[in-house]
Amino acid sequence: GIDDHFFEMGGHSLKAVMLISRIHLEMNVKLALAEVFQRPTIRELAVRIGEYEKETAGPGTVEPVEKKEYYPLSPAQKRLFILDRLEDGEGLGYNLPEMKILEGVLDRQKLDRAFRMLIKRHESLRTSFGMVNEEPVQFVHDHVDFQVQYYNRGTPETGFLKPFDLSQAPLLRVGVLEKAENQYLLMVDM
Repeated sequence: GIDDHFFEMGGHSLKAVMLISRIHLEMNVKLALAEVFQRPTIRELAVRIGEYEKETAGPGTVEPVEKKEYYPLSPAQKRLFILDRLEDGEGLGYNLPEMKILEGVLDRQKLDRAFRMLIKRHESLRTSFGMVNEEPVQFVHDHVDFQVQYYNRGTPETGFLKPFDLSQAPLLRVGVLEKAENQYLLMVDM
């Protein structure tokens, strides 16, 4: 209900960040994280939201950056790039594998197209990393080759989970392992 306490209902700081992000996208109002802690009910937040003036840029508007050959890395990206170099590109510590069971008839063309469209839409999925003038940088590619890898039933070892070559985009791998008739294991690694 509108008077339920956000944190007593299982909310925590990460969920609060997600909440203020959603409020910003949906209502074009920027709340500070502290305001969720100070006003932990929907009723209290609604009063506070009513006090804000709407921003003029429009919900979720992000201004594109100037198109360049390459871009500097954020501090977090730089740290991960250096750690990858120290491990000679052989580490799996920063891979983010995810697996889901798919049931029903699998339309391979639609699945392939869905991932290609996702990659086309999001620059981060078309990004690779390298060195320019002894400085790590990122390259955003206009197009990258991508294919979902399909494995037949009984494949003993797919070799799916392996290190990425950060110089080769996309830094995304998708595989589908047939488990039984109309049952598949969707494997995604970034």
